[in-house]
Amino acid sequence: MSSRRAAEAKRYASSLMGKSKVLKLNIVGWREGLLKISMNHVLQEHLSLGLKDAKDCVDGVLAGKPVSFTLEDSVSAELVANALADVGAIVEIESDQDAPRVIANGEA
Repeated sequence: MSSRRAAEAKRYASSLMGKSKVLKLNIVGWREGLLKISMNHVLQEHLSLGLKDAKDCVDGVLAGKPVSFTLEDSVSAELVANALADVGAIVEIESDQDAPRVIANGEA
C-alpha cells in the first residue's frame, strides 16, 4: 500500500474512533483481473482465516455473493479494505453511524 493511501486510511480510521466500536467490512464485488490467490493470502493474513475459509470467501465473491466480516478496530478495517482493493476486490466499510464507504482500486 502506498504511503499516501496509508495516511488516508489512518486519517479516516481516526475519524471513526469513538464513533463506533463495530465496523462491517463487506466485499461486494471485484474488478477485472482480480488476483484470486493474493486475495486468499490477504484474508488469511489479516483476518486469520484458514485456507479453506479464505478460498470459500473468494469463490463466493466471484460467484456474485457479498462476503461480510465484523471488525472492532477501525484501523484494521481500513488496512484490510485497502489490501483487498489492491488485489482487485471492491470493498465497503460500514459503521453503525456512518453511510457505507466504498473502496475500489485502493482508493476511497
